[in-house]
Amino acid sequence: MHTFTVGKRITFGFALIILIAVGMGALAVERLLVIRDSAHVIVADCLPGAYLSGRIETEVTSAEMHVRKHILTEDASALGELEAEITANRDRVTQLYKDYEKTVTLAEDRELLKKANAFRPGYLTRRDAVLALSRAAKKKEAAEMAAKELEPYFDTYMAAVQEVVQFNRRNAQADSEQITTAVRTMQLAIGMAVLIAVGLGASAATYIVRGINRALGEVADAMQESSEQVAAAANQVAASSQSLASGSAEQAASLEETSASLEEMASMTKRNAEGAQQAKEFSSQARVAADSGATNMHAMKTAMDEIKTSSNDISHIIKTIDEIAFQTNILALNAAVEAARAGEAGMGFAVVAEEVRSLAQRSAQSARETAEKIAVAIAKTNQGVQLSNVVAQSLDEIVEKSRKVDAFVAEIATASTEQNQGIGQVNSAVGQMDKVTQSNAGGAEETAAAAEELSAQAKVTRENVERLLELVGRRDGKANRRMDAALVITAPASGVSEQRMNGARVSAPTAHPPRSAANHALAEHGSNGGARRRAPVR
Repeated sequence: MHTFTVGKRITFGFALIILIAVGMGALAVERLLVIRDSAHVIVADCLPGAYLSGRIETEVTSAEMHVRKHILTEDASALGELEAEITANRDRVTQLYKDYEKTVTLAEDRELLKKANAFRPGYLTRRDAVLALSRAAKKKEAAEMAAKELEPYFDTYMAAVQEVVQFNRRNAQADSEQITTAVRTMQLAIGMAVLIAVGLGASAATYIVRGINRALGEVADAMQESSEQVAAAANQVAASSQSLASGSAEQAASLEETSASLEEMASMTKRNAEGAQQAKEFSSQARVAADSGATNMHAMKTAMDEIKTSSNDISHIIKTIDEIAFQTNILALNAAVEAARAGEAGMGFAVVAEEVRSLAQRSAQSARETAEKIAVAIAKTNQGVQLSNVVAQSLDEIVEKSRKVDAFVAEIATASTEQNQGIGQVNSAVGQMDKVTQSNAGGAEETAAAAEELSAQAKVTRENVERLLELVGRRDGKANRRMDAALVITAPASGVSEQRMNGARVSAPTAHPPRSAANHALAEHGSNGGARRRAPVR
């Protein structure tokens, strides 16, 4: 220990300080590279993938809603507009798949995209078949085919698309956590390095008997170099935190716009559900009226059958009267013959017989005329019975169709109610996402504030270095200018001071890197879940 001179001790102490500073700088550089790579993945890869996958999901859902409107619409012009929108939707989805495929870098992502795209031809075939039936005014068949074939296949197709969206969310979350871990590691390392450096510097100072100008100058130079590195690292951390805070604020504003759109959609869906409920009530009233008409028609049919039976009975009675008149006529003839044989004695009887014969003939004539009229009445009655049967059968068919329409309208009302509830749940989920995004933005601003505090500590260190240089009789203006340049840190709140996390407006940060068209579109539409994941950067 006697050969361990003061100079060696000073050299050893400052060597340790320099080693720690170099290690701290290397760690800071390595962590900043991790942050840079992760941020590049999010900006250049994850965000476009999330935006495109969300657009695919939205467009497919919109096309399904147009198909349902097509089935329920009778207006020819409205059908034409719906078909044009469905065709345009198909072209947009095709282009979105092509754009998304250009951003794919991972095998798992490619397999999920391939799986979702494999379901699309089958879904389009079934959708075209349903539209063809609806276009041919076969609404009932179109609705049945949509319920039995199109909707189950649509659910399968949407499940595959949502797997792509969920994959993007997991990847974005992983990249965000990686950035957070890198920032925390760097903060901890810088803090420990500064504490160790200060401790070693204080220990080395106890071994110095008297100030040696050159030795103190070397100590001052070493502390100055360490301060520059700390200031530079703090500047980079503050800039990264500011960028994260700005991105989170933009995402929060986009989520608010999405939430407002969902609220408007929920209001429209609620009105549709109320309209469907009213249609259900009107359909029930129409079915009740049809049932009442069918009952009255069956009663009329029964009355017509009774009239026909009565007419047949009257015809038999008239026929009996005609036979009686015929027999009376024969008896009158026989009486006249017998009166002629009796001579003078039978003259009065002959007159009576002639009158009876005349009455019998008149009765027979009246009976024949009555029979003819009754025959005509019976024919009309038979025709009326046949018509009443036809009308009764038609009313039965109307009643059956009315019941089916009533059941179908009831199903539509139930589906509209369920859709209204589903959109309400989606709106609630978007609200939760908005809260999480605002919390992330607040955390980024706190990180920037911590970086500013670190910069203030570096400035204090610079002042100590200046006093030390004054003690050794040396001033380094160039070094001071380097320190001033390193300590120019953008205030963490300067770029986002106008952010309104709960409002509808977010001002642009003071310094913002240029964004691609996909990133700009994503900032306007809001994030649809995380971004696609790539291999972690270590």
